[in-house]
Amino acid sequence: MYDTIREPETYLPYSPLANEYIDRMRRVTDASPLFHLACLFTVVGAMMEKRAWVRYGGKLYPNLYTCLVGPAGVGKKSTSINLALGLFPGMAVIRGLS
Repeated sequence: MYDTIREPETYLPYSPLANEYIDRMRRVTDASPLFHLACLFTVVGAMMEKRAWVRYGGKLYPNLYTCLVGPAGVGKKSTSINLALGLFPGMAVIRGLS
């Protein structure tokens, strides 16, 4: 946890949204910034559903199948997931391994 106010770090130079999200999440948990970033991308992709795509041969949708890997009980994987899911209440979640 962070007891003092600090300057925000830049994780993705061209993504102020991701940088702001990671900085805010790091104020409440000591989970890896990469976990926060992966969860943010997954939730944003799910929120876009089939309304957004990139033409890459055909339509490429922002579907992400994300797996956070780290030591059990230490890496704060569930914390990162639950914080990201708080952005979109009611989103259907399929949890395989936990």
